[in-house]
Order: sequence, then structure tokens, then C-alpha cells
Amino acid sequence: MDPKFQRRIQRYGWDRAVGAYESGWQAQLAPAHDLMLDMVAPQPGERVLDVACGTGLVSLRLAAAVGERGSVVGTDISERMVEAASSIAGGRVIRHVQFLRHGAEAMPFPDASFDAAVCALGSCMCRIRYARCARCAGC
Repeated sequence: MDPKFQRRIQRYGWDRAVGAYESGWQAQLAPAHDLMLDMVAPQPGERVLDVACGTGLVSLRLAAAVGERGSVVGTDISERMVEAASSIAGGRVIRHVQFLRHGAEAMPFPDASFDAAVCALGSCMCRIRYARCARCAGC
């Protein structure tokens, strides 16, 4: 299948899923998210990248961990997921998290511009190239 066509199908599917994403996935993914966050162990003041962030389930937890001195950038292929994540963060008055529509295959950030990079659900959908954006070994 043509990669551009496949990305368009993925984006369309995630755009359509946004309304049911949190209610359908939050509890199911919580154990994996907990483990991932324990492994990454984000610290106050750090800058963290969350790839394929969806509605921000992990991004917002990262924002709490890094505090207002830190920052989180969440990216997702789906414009509607990014809009939902931004809306949720705005409703909770979380200002040190930013959401961008961007695919995981080629991140628009310089190498080592984050202390850590995470990807809770999207790694299976792309060739991973975002780890170069983080300074931590093994991301």
C-alpha cells in the first residue's frame, strides 16, 4: 500500500475515534501508561516529547510530573486528537504543554532538544525516528 495513502487512512480513523478515545481507552491503557511513566521517571523542569499523544492521556500526566518549570510537547497525526488534547489542557489551565499535528516519522525538532521522548500507542504504526530528539539513552 502507498505510504501516503496509508497515513491518510490512519489520520481519518483517528479523527473519527476522538469522541470515544478517552472513555474507550483510558482505563485499558492505564497499566501500560503507569509502567512507561515509571520507566521514564520524568523530573521537575524536564522537557518531554509525547509522540502519538492522542487526546493527551500521557502528555497531561507528564506535564504534572515536570511541573511548570518543565514542558511537554505532544504530537499526533490526527488534527482532531490534537484539538481535543489542547481543549482538555486548556480546561485544566495547564500552560506548559503544547500539542501539534505532526506524524512520528520525521519530527520537526533538533536532535537532543528533549530530555525524554515517549510513545504510548503509536510505535506500532510508524518507523520510529523520534528518539533522536531526546537526550536520554534508550528512549
